[in-house]
Amino acid sequence: MGSPCELFLYYKTTQQLENCIHEIVAEVSRLENKYSRYKKDSLLSRINANAGSGVAVEID
Repeated sequence: MGSPCELFLYYKTTQQLENCIHEIVAEVSRLENKYSRYKKDSLLSRINANAGSGVAVEID
C-alpha cells in the first residue's frame, strides 16, 4: 500500500518464527489485494471508480 512497515519478531523456535512469517506475508498480501489504489480490481479501486455514480459496491 506504499507505506513502510517494520516488524520485530521473537520466537523460541525457528519453526514458530517461519510459521508466523508465512501468516504475516499472507495477511499483508490479502490486505494489499483488497485495498490497493494501484490494482484495478481491488475493493478500493472499485469504490473510487463508482464514486458519485450512485452504484453500490459490495464490500465483503
